[in-house]
Order: sequence, then structure tokens, then C-alpha cells
Amino acid sequence: MHSKVHNVMAWRQDIFAGLSVAAIALPAQMATAHLAGFPVIYGLYVFVVSSVGFFLFGSNRYLSCGADSTIAPIFCRESCRLCCIV
Repeated sequence: MHSKVHNVMAWRQDIFAGLSVAAIALPAQMATAHLAGFPVIYGLYVFVVSSVGFFLFGSNRYLSCGADSTIAPIFCRESCRLCCIV
């Protein structure tokens, strides 16, 4: 009986943690996509795909996944360079 109560509490805490991360990470991912010169919706796609990929294959609870604002200018520069060549 004690194990069932713990599992319910753990699920509640996990759901609250997931919603908290999503509330912070979703706008950040969308802003990163905008910084890189991509449509804002791509930030949402990156967040969802990376979260699902981490859920399926990740085993480290401290690992962060998704686009990072430090690499956004690099993506923008390289994508602009590729567009100019083609």
C-alpha cells in the first residue's frame, strides 16, 4: 500500500516538474529559433522532438536537450551562407 501512495506522489511531482520546465523552456526555445533567423515555430518543434528523444533514449536526469542561444548565431550565419550560395 505504501508503494502505491509513493508512486502517485512521484507522478504528481514529475508532472509539476515537467510543466515548470515547459513554461520556461518553450519561450526560450522559440526565442532561440528567432535569434537564429528561423521561424519561431521551429523552436517549438526542437523542444518537442528533443524532449521525446530524451524521454526515449536518455538516462541522465541532469542532461539538458534542445537548442541553445549560444549556437543560434552560428546556425544563422551558416544558413545565410548556404542560401547565398544556392
